[in-house]
Amino acid sequence: MIKRLLVLNTPVSGMNRFLFAALREKGWQLEICDIPLPRLAVLWAYISTFKFNLRHWKDAKNAKLGSYLKNPRIFWQRSRFCARLLRRKWREGDLILQIAGLFAPTQALRQLPGPYAVFLSFTTRLAAKEYPPWAVFPTEETRQTWYNCEEYLYQNASLIVTTNAHAQRNLIGDYQVSPDRISVIGYGVNLDNLVPSDKPRSPKQALYIGYDFERKGGPTILEAFARVHQDDPEAALVIIGPARPDRVPAGVEWLGPVMDRELVADFLRTSAVFVMPSVCEPFGLVFLEAMANQLPCIGSTRDAMPEIITEGETGYLVEPGDSEALAERMQQILGNPQLQQRLGQAASLRVQQHFTWDLVGQRITDAIMAYTEKETG
Repeated sequence: MIKRLLVLNTPVSGMNRFLFAALREKGWQLEICDIPLPRLAVLWAYISTFKFNLRHWKDAKNAKLGSYLKNPRIFWQRSRFCARLLRRKWREGDLILQIAGLFAPTQALRQLPGPYAVFLSFTTRLAAKEYPPWAVFPTEETRQTWYNCEEYLYQNASLIVTTNAHAQRNLIGDYQVSPDRISVIGYGVNLDNLVPSDKPRSPKQALYIGYDFERKGGPTILEAFARVHQDDPEAALVIIGPARPDRVPAGVEWLGPVMDRELVADFLRTSAVFVMPSVCEPFGLVFLEAMANQLPCIGSTRDAMPEIITEGETGYLVEPGDSEALAERMQQILGNPQLQQRLGQAASLRVQQHFTWDLVGQRITDAIMAYTEKETG
């Protein structure tokens, strides 16, 4: 068995550290190599977006840097950087594991020194279909060039491990990747930090956590909750993440950004239902956190959410933007402690059985083993 992973890392998620820890638990030796944006590009992002207001400058600079992540020229620059790194770092028997599809050493090296795996949750073609703001390009020619970059990476990878079957279907249908080179491995949640609360649950309190309020169904939640609160003035909604507006609807406790993780955990332990009917959600790790805390969830029918939430068993799914259906589901759960307990216990059990980091580490290991056994005959 290959025992060393040379990781080409893109810090796209704070969860990377848990993924790497899970792989080490399975006996892998990891050498993690962060793949930066080109220095000149980063410098230009600072210079070209300069503003005297520091907060506005930071926002503009981050937006510029974000646009580089889907720039074909920078894709190939990072690919060449990876190629040089692999020439120095690779040792006989290594497996190369790339996090996210933002570069392709396969193009620069032409022939890789060893097996090559890519870890991902979403693709640009999915974004173009489901959330166009994530697939904006200056010209159609640039868009097609980017698609070609992704296709080259995915079609030349030895193995793709993806967190969800929705992305798997897209890789097969839109990128013509052979199904036998794709493994769905899910995602994990850290169960070690779960602490039982000494406070009772608030049976009429709904909870939302997320910064990208529009994308994550925030306007639909507010519209739905207005109906819920009109019928039951005791109903409450806690919103964590987005900046607090000047005026907050009745019944809503809008906390805005919260850096205190313990405070967030306290709301997860004491609310009655977690609500986030996203328009687009590549996976939705916050659902796993909520479910691990025995919290029923209401999500949307998009992306990986139906793979996380089992309809009628651990929560409910509604169409994105359907505030009437969302209000009905919120009313069904709020104020019904028996239903909350049944759904919440099933949600916790589902996380333990399907969404732990130990399982993710094992599934990746199994996928690699299956690939190497097939290749060696």
